[in-house]
Amino acid sequence: MYPVLIDISKKKIVVVGAGKIATRKVLSILAGGGTATVIAPVASRQISDLALAEKITYLPRPYEKGDVAGFDFVFICSNQPEVNAQVLKDTKANQWVNDTTCKTNSNFYSPGVLQKDNFTYTVSNSDHDPKKTKAAKDALASWLAGESHD
Repeated sequence: MYPVLIDISKKKIVVVGAGKIATRKVLSILAGGGTATVIAPVASRQISDLALAEKITYLPRPYEKGDVAGFDFVFICSNQPEVNAQVLKDTKANQWVNDTTCKTNSNFYSPGVLQKDNFTYTVSNSDHDPKKTKAAKDALASWLAGESHD
């Protein structure tokens, strides 16, 4: 893996699914200066609220073949394997794909992100285990909250 930070403010981003994981991804996208289109028949309360506030576009319907065309980043977050398979099939080589249900289908991963004092810290691990990444991020946050580390 090669770590980078990408300006997503002008990128087209789609999130397929609107549950717990999709909500985390959308909040992360917004925090990173981007916006997203979310496609799912039912949305979490936070996604519904973000759509009502016009911070994201929400399409309250099932995924349709070809919906990911034209997007730069595709986040697959559905809890329906057949939908996830179709989304993956519809992606093209020039799209960045993060399949949250199967890391081997992804060509990028979202690290744990921590913002403090105009710094952005990212944490990831080689086996892409979100629980390990979260634990490391929490440990870093605790360390940064401690005394000066000159």
